[in-house]
Amino acid sequence: MVSVSVEAFIKICVELPVLTFAVSLLICLVCQLIRKKEGFDTGFFRVFVVCVVGDCVCNYILCFVCHLPNTGAFSEFFNQQLLSPSTFLCTYIHAIAGFGSRVSFIGQMVIAANRFTAIYFPLKHQEIWKPQRTNLIICLNLFAGFLLQSPSIFTTGYYVAGYNCAYGMAFGTINVNE
Repeated sequence: MVSVSVEAFIKICVELPVLTFAVSLLICLVCQLIRKKEGFDTGFFRVFVVCVVGDCVCNYILCFVCHLPNTGAFSEFFNQQLLSPSTFLCTYIHAIAGFGSRVSFIGQMVIAANRFTAIYFPLKHQEIWKPQRTNLIICLNLFAGFLLQSPSIFTTGYYVAGYNCAYGMAFGTINVNE
């Protein structure tokens, strides 16, 4: 029998509905943007959609893979099947979450560059952010996110850093093959 503390149960009951509401709201927003209404078919909104999808992927994986085991819910399943460093699934779930996070981070930098060009080059902004260029930038964003996350897919160990109040920073490596 799985025992879950009251605090963990409350955390699950609050976190999952809030996350589901936030992601549902983002999905509705993305659906409105994809319909190509007047004014929404710009480079800004195309990159914004990529950022939203990356955030949704990362947040759902973090919620179900990182937060649920910490609360004690399904801890046996997570420890044996999912979160053991030697499992196949653990490597790819964390790689997908990292990919979503990196795509969103790079996308936010691209959005900042888009807004900068709108202010600094107002007459050439539409020419700079043509749909063909924006699609190329999005492809480069996805490729860069994959490149930045690819070492974690083919790794033989994980480098872990933690903070301990008594000893300061503690570092260590977990080998997958052992």
